[in-house]
Amino acid sequence: QAARTPEHGVWRRTGRNTYLLRFKSFNFDASGVAISYSVVTHSLILDHRADEYFSQGTAQFYLLDGTPTMQGCSDASATRFDLD
Repeated sequence: QAARTPEHGVWRRTGRNTYLLRFKSFNFDASGVAISYSVVTHSLILDHRADEYFSQGTAQFYLLDGTPTMQGCSDASATRFDLD
């Protein structure tokens, strides 16, 4: 089964409730050998209560030597919840 590392990246505030984010992760084949990496770039909108967000952008995939292999669109959303 193929696996990948956790995402690591950066966020930059671009407006009152808007951000630009970019993160990278490495992908491995079933034997654990690194084979590629991906970079996701999104624009994010945080709601006025900071309880929800929606983001959309691109996901770019590369071979380890930096050769691009595939690009697609992606989006994400989240809602804060309490542990109580």
